[in-house]
Amino acid sequence: MMEKLSKKVIRMNRAILFVVMIMLLSASALATEIPSGVRITLLSQTPDPAGPGAYMDLRFKIENTGSDAISNLAVKLEEKYPLSLAGEKAEQFLGTLWGGLTEDYGITVKYRVKLDDNAPDGVNKVTLMYKSGTDTQWTRTEFDFDIRAIFDQVFVKAIIVVPEVIKAGESAEVKFSLVNLGETIMRDITVSLDLSSSTLPFVPLGEISQKRLKSLGSGEEGILTFKLRADPIALSKLYKIPITLTYYDILNNKFTKSDVLGLEVGGKPTIFVSLESSEIYIPGSTGNVVLSIVNNGETDVKFLKVEFPQTDGYVILDGKSQYIGNLNSDDFETAKIKVHLKSTSSKFELPVHLDYKDALGNFYSDDKVIQIPFYTRSESLDYGLTQRSNTLGWFIVLVIVIGGFFIYRNIKRRRRKP
Repeated sequence: MMEKLSKKVIRMNRAILFVVMIMLLSASALATEIPSGVRITLLSQTPDPAGPGAYMDLRFKIENTGSDAISNLAVKLEEKYPLSLAGEKAEQFLGTLWGGLTEDYGITVKYRVKLDDNAPDGVNKVTLMYKSGTDTQWTRTEFDFDIRAIFDQVFVKAIIVVPEVIKAGESAEVKFSLVNLGETIMRDITVSLDLSSSTLPFVPLGEISQKRLKSLGSGEEGILTFKLRADPIALSKLYKIPITLTYYDILNNKFTKSDVLGLEVGGKPTIFVSLESSEIYIPGSTGNVVLSIVNNGETDVKFLKVEFPQTDGYVILDGKSQYIGNLNSDDFETAKIKVHLKSTSSKFELPVHLDYKDALGNFYSDDKVIQIPFYTRSESLDYGLTQRSNTLGWFIVLVIVIGGFFIYRNIKRRRRKP
């Protein structure tokens, strides 16, 4: 009986030992397939925070904290709302990761993703999975990343240029009025003007082309003033100056905005009209009147048109409307009209209407009145402007000749009588 019991115990012990051995072998096989030494860290998200609809780079570090090598290691990023892969493969094969590869010796993996346009603000989850060996199961690891709606919190409320149109060789002030529409303080608000281009005729006047505000609290406003001088030979036109606005929030996130500032160089054109010559001096005469049109301003004139409105005192026979075109600064053109001055006129005033644009395309309209010299008939004779009429003299001569003829004929007849 004891012998049978002893054999039964031995067989049971063998069975238990067999089961234990099977379990140990299974555990050994599982340990080789599951990389227990893998450590994954989210190194960075760029930008941080990222806004809805933005592209973002995620960088992960893969380390082997164990002493044994991990073979056939692969990682895979799970695509799920609110992010999706931006043209990259979700799975990346890393190969063998030797034991002790940590910190600077770890492997860095980068994924470029796009956030959904309606991604919610706040902390969101991203999942990176990994496996090794012949295992078909992925091990999941989750990481936090930040989404926040990014908008311009510091705005350029207004730009004031004094004077609005800068004359060549003269200076001007450019004031930037800034306002912080955010809910927190903003630091190091900087406005930079890029004047490096050779096509820009401006230089800072006794200062640099960058100005800075130390901080702006929520709702606060600040002003940055630049003093610029235009080159003396600057052409009259609109110049575009690149500007950059940068500032930092309380988390030291940097915000940058680029734009363009427009500055006008020129001056209001001035046109001087004067009488060059006239063939009309007395009422009832007809002749040409020539006017000189001079651009004595600091900017060129374009599309100049001259019109001569008609009045009751005269009739314009030719040249009522004339197109001059471009007229450069310190240059002149002439306009000629043919006029008949009515005999009932007591004066001669010639209205002139001018339409034109400056070099910047601004439209101008001027009305001028030119006084044409006007004399009576006796004054024109005294000044030698007209000659006295010889009609009476010729009439007297004719009467004398005719009278002499008749006297001579009568005398001749008397001599013939016996």
